[in-house]
Amino acid sequence: MHLYVTGGGGCLLRNYSDIASKENVTFIEDICANAKGYEYLAMQK
Repeated sequence: MHLYVTGGGGCLLRNYSDIASKENVTFIEDICANAKGYEYLAMQK
């Protein structure tokens, strides 16, 4: 399973945990990524 970490909290995880060393983790550094995703879902209705 692959983990995608988004938003500002992801920046903290990347800098202060050992999760960043895992190869199945992708960090999306855009702090607006969550809002963009929800906006996309809202437009689908």
